[in-house]
Parts: sequence; C-alpha cells; structure tokens
Amino acid sequence: FADDELDWHSNLVPHADAQEIIGLYGKTITYDTETWVCSSLPYMQNLSQTTKDFFKGLKTKLIHSGGESINQPWRPDWGKKYTDTVINGIKQNRNKSRVDLLDKKFNNFRGVLNEHNLVPNHPLGAEGIFFQPYEITEFVGADNDLYYEIFNNFVTDKYTYKHKWKPGDILLMDQFTTIHRRPTVSKDKTRELLRSACWYKNRKHYDYVL
Repeated sequence: FADDELDWHSNLVPHADAQEIIGLYGKTITYDTETWVCSSLPYMQNLSQTTKDFFKGLKTKLIHSGGESINQPWRPDWGKKYTDTVINGIKQNRNKSRVDLLDKKFNNFRGVLNEHNLVPNHPLGAEGIFFQPYEITEFVGADNDLYYEIFNNFVTDKYTYKHKWKPGDILLMDQFTTIHRRPTVSKDKTRELLRSACWYKNRKHYDYVL
C-alpha cells in the first residue's frame, strides 16, 4: 500500500472500524523516503491552562455529518489510477474489519456520532487534540477562525517527527492525538510498508467520542 502522496490525516475516522493505533513495518525501502508524524501532546503542553480548558469544552463536526470542510478536503483521484477490481477489493477488506458487535457493547457503532470532542477521552489518559485537517466542517460553540489558528500553530516542524525509513523499521502511531502524512514518493522505485491496525487493550473509558 501507500504509493500515493498523502496530506495530513488520522486513521481514526468516524466509522465502525476506527483504528486507534497504526503500526508500519518497512519491508522494502530502495530510496530515501519519509513518514511525518505531528503530535498534539507537546502542543497541548505548551498551551495556557485557560486555552486547555477552552479546548476541552469544544466539539467539532466532521465531514461525514454533512456540509463542506473548512479546508477543502484533499483526496487522491483513485479512479484514474486503480481499476474497479482493486477499489472493490479495498472496500471488501474494510467491510471485513468492521466490528459488528459494537452496538451490543457500546449501544452504537463507535464513531458514528455527529459531534466529536476536540480533546478526546483517551483510553490511557493522554491529553491532546483530535484534529482532522481536511474533515472538520465546523467548531461547535466557537468561530471557525479557530481552525486556522490551530492549524498554523500545531501543524509545524516544532511538533513533527520525520521518520526516514530503513528496511526493518517499525513505526507505531497513536491515532487519537497525532496526524501523519507521506510527503513524497518515487513512482520508479520500491517503498513497501506492511501495515497493522488495532485498538487499545486497556479501555478505562466508555464515553468515547470516536
């Protein structure tokens, strides 16, 4: 997977097979290539207590709940690159990964909510923001200018780890509090990453917003 350039995103998207942890394994790396991970944990630590409290009271709406995103969503044009067979195979894999018993344990599919806390109730108590740059449609109870304030102060080199891949590397990413991107790819050389996804084993909270 992963032979397209991708902009900032989190894999904890609002559907039933939401992925709390993503693991990547560098199987075959034949050129200089990176994955960038931007963490909101140090970003939150640098905020004033007043701003932290304000953020904790905020909710956002994502693109699945209707409306257009504040920032025009970035999407690869799959139709020009992949055949219908490949696209249908991806859809089948996603359907297989759904956790269909969630409605019995959590009363509803996890993630299928109209509003999401900007500061999620993290299973391990970590304090950061869930910020999907290209899927937020509005801030509930705040002006949408806040989007650009957060984006400009958070999505910077100051809070970004740039992993330079070598064969055998393993990269784990928490999807509640980070976003990641793949900045460049080479169409003529091989970059093969194996990917896994899971939930946290230790769930202290059941009032998830995702």
